[in-house]
Amino acid sequence: MPTLYLLGYEGLTANQISEILRRRKIGKLIDIRRWPYTSSGHNPAAFRHIKGYIHLPVLAPPRSLLSAYKDKSLWDEFAAGYIKYIDSEKVKQAFLDVITGTPLCLLCKEKNPHECHRMLLAKFMIEALELEDWKILDISSPKMQFNKTIFDR
Repeated sequence: MPTLYLLGYEGLTANQISEILRRRKIGKLIDIRRWPYTSSGHNPAAFRHIKGYIHLPVLAPPRSLLSAYKDKSLWDEFAAGYIKYIDSEKVKQAFLDVITGTPLCLLCKEKNPHECHRMLLAKFMIEALELEDWKILDISSPKMQFNKTIFDR
């Protein structure tokens, strides 16, 4: 069964992330942030040295949704807007283009997957693209495992 791994790097170093990916034999690290630099003390190139690193900003929330994302009380508004944004052929194709081949992990900053677009993206794509045999595993918190059946649009 293929697994779509999710990782929030908050509190982790690039070396720790490399080790997590190595242990799970993950060959692609897909950075789904809008900008490939951090504000938390990581060197802007911190993740680029990781084998299989790809920055894919088309999977990031559009600028128009960032204020709703930052205000956690507007999460439902953000989630609805982000789902509408990713429900496009361009975004779906970008996602399909990276999921082939080696196991992959979607990277974002937010440690809590329930407060990050990576979980919305993963659940939506598995449902929309009918990837029934895929499971979602957030390795920021290894006890969290999800499948498409809990996604309700």
